[in-house]
Amino acid sequence: MRGTSTERQSSNPPPSRRIGNYELVSELGAGTSGRVFLARRQGLERLFALKVLHKDLPPEQVERSQRGARLAAKLHHPNIVRPIDIGQAMGCIYVVMDHVPGNNLEDRLAKHGAMPWREAASLVAEVAGALAVAHEAGVVHRDLKPANVILHGRTGRAMVTDFGLARDTTAPSQLTQVGELIGSPVYMAPEQLEGGQVTSAADIYALGVMLYELVTGKLPYDASDLRSLRERVRSGRYKPVSEHVPQVNKELDQIVGELLSADPRARPSAQRVAEALRGFSGNASTTGGSKLLSYTASQLGVRPTVLLPVLGLWVLVLGGVTAWALWEHRGRRKLRDRQAELQRTSDEARAQSDSYRARLGSKERELEQTLEESSTLRLERDRLRGQVEAARQTEAELVRLRQQLREVNQQLADHRRKPPPQPKTGGDPAWEGLLKQTLARQIEWAIERLEGAAGPQAALTRATLLHNRGRYQETLAAIAAARAAQAQLGPELKALEARTLYKLGRMEEASRGFMDLAQAHPDTAPGLFGRALTSQDRAERVRLLQASAEADPKASYMRIALASGLVGADPKRALQLADEAIHNDPTAYQSYQLRSQIRLAEVQRTRDKSGLAPALRDARCAQLMNPGDPESWQLVAQILLAEGKAEEALAEATRGVAVADRLGVAGPRASARILQGQIALARRQTNLALQAWVQAVQLDPRAIQGIWPTLRRLPPRFQDPVIQALPPEMQREVRRQLGKR
Repeated sequence: MRGTSTERQSSNPPPSRRIGNYELVSELGAGTSGRVFLARRQGLERLFALKVLHKDLPPEQVERSQRGARLAAKLHHPNIVRPIDIGQAMGCIYVVMDHVPGNNLEDRLAKHGAMPWREAASLVAEVAGALAVAHEAGVVHRDLKPANVILHGRTGRAMVTDFGLARDTTAPSQLTQVGELIGSPVYMAPEQLEGGQVTSAADIYALGVMLYELVTGKLPYDASDLRSLRERVRSGRYKPVSEHVPQVNKELDQIVGELLSADPRARPSAQRVAEALRGFSGNASTTGGSKLLSYTASQLGVRPTVLLPVLGLWVLVLGGVTAWALWEHRGRRKLRDRQAELQRTSDEARAQSDSYRARLGSKERELEQTLEESSTLRLERDRLRGQVEAARQTEAELVRLRQQLREVNQQLADHRRKPPPQPKTGGDPAWEGLLKQTLARQIEWAIERLEGAAGPQAALTRATLLHNRGRYQETLAAIAAARAAQAQLGPELKALEARTLYKLGRMEEASRGFMDLAQAHPDTAPGLFGRALTSQDRAERVRLLQASAEADPKASYMRIALASGLVGADPKRALQLADEAIHNDPTAYQSYQLRSQIRLAEVQRTRDKSGLAPALRDARCAQLMNPGDPESWQLVAQILLAEGKAEEALAEATRGVAVADRLGVAGPRASARILQGQIALARRQTNLALQAWVQAVQLDPRAIQGIWPTLRRLPPRFQDPVIQALPPEMQREVRRQLGKR
């Protein structure tokens, strides 16, 4: 499992070839956080590397990139690529750095494989020297890898770049929390892989992995997934460098072992690593001795008779030479003293000049830092103002949207009280046409307008509308995006997630969601709702649903659940709750569906068919608002059958089967086929009824309970195919109840 970056396409960067004061010359590459361009600034001949951050980056990742740039700008070292400007233009945030011609070490490894070990040691020594300066300033790189080290095309120097994940250990707080895993896993230290505290020792470990890879062309630990990688790193067993490269200096094995130590405290500092690796490129010096030759008079061949005059002359000459030498020595000593005095004066002047230069450089850095911080603060202020303004606009849109939906719902109610005549040309009733053109379109328009809107309320509204349109997978995706953007989900979004999982037939996940809701938010309206749905006692469930509806008078789904439990016991109260749910949220198709079911139940109880027309209108409304819910199609089919329109009822039931199949949940698919079979049997289409019921029990054997009252009255030739479609143990029980062997 390599630690390379994953490239992606984006709608960035700017459509023009200019951003801010910089002209974009060509694109150098793209990564997970942005695209990098070769740029030129107006009035300057230098080339720069300009990185444009992706517009869809989460705010914390944008802040992390800006913070990394600010940290890198504080570091002064010939082997560090420093950012020189941060700006914002055309809605894009960009970072400008010196352009370093050349390829990174990852490209070098991919093209040429492992390099000579002395060359690798020299390059890693340069990287270690850069890290030493960073660590001294309290900066931990946290993403050191060959892809983030560039080989200068002219000088061959190793240049450390991309401090986007850097951490300032002197700062009081950080964006990254303990337990959060960022970076490239194969270069991570054991404590970093486990989600622990990351210190400068993590950079030293990454340095060891990089040195190992440069010398051998392989990684000390490699795996296909993160779990396997953790296990291998935890074991601490890897092949020494010398097993891959026998000619390597044995001391290099020892250095790599110290760098890859599982204990962060056992790893050396970056300065010690740099000094140790520089030693591999030094040259030994040699020294030689000399001889002093002496001669005697006999060796010179001088006779003793002439020795005394010669000696006298020699003494005179020697005395003159000695006097001259003494005079010369005094002159030279005075000259040396003068030179030493001048040297001291020069050294003092140089020291004073260096002091002034250092103080001036410090003042320049302070001024530069102040200007950078001021620019960053302005950018941050502008960004926050933009977010606040966007949040205000989103909230205003939500208010207007809710008002428009209520107005449309009121118009529909007015039309229902005084139904207009049917069109002469046939087709839908006028109220149904109005619904198609207004309410359903308003919902789709709202979903589109809220896409990408910031804030938890916008996320909740958009996810709710997606759920109400039956777009359940998109609902879960919207909730997942909200979870990634927020510290934690609110109880309303959690409740919506559990309800959506229930609709998709993922009962265990839905049950866990309701239980988590009840435990994490016990005193809120959604928490009471979660407790109600996990309760096994019917009376307790009704009591908790009543409490949740009272705690949040505007939550439609709580009223719908409460009304469903009161349909048989208190139909008048159930109908009142359905009306309240429609008033609170006219986009909730379940409210219309429930009101239709209540009216159909009253027709069946009182035999008064006057309630069938409003029941059908509500069922059609639910059907149009959420065409993907098979229950609405079945409800329309039941009402049409009660009106004596068996052929139309069968057509609706058949379409309901297709809708249930698209939903892909076994329970609704079986229920749709049970109703289809019952209507087909009423129309004496026995083959179709038999086929539908066999499919129903094959999808869900529990469907036999819905067929059972009718099945008992049918002849054996009709019963046997349905019974044979059941599992063997259920076949025996059904045959026993029917009195068959």
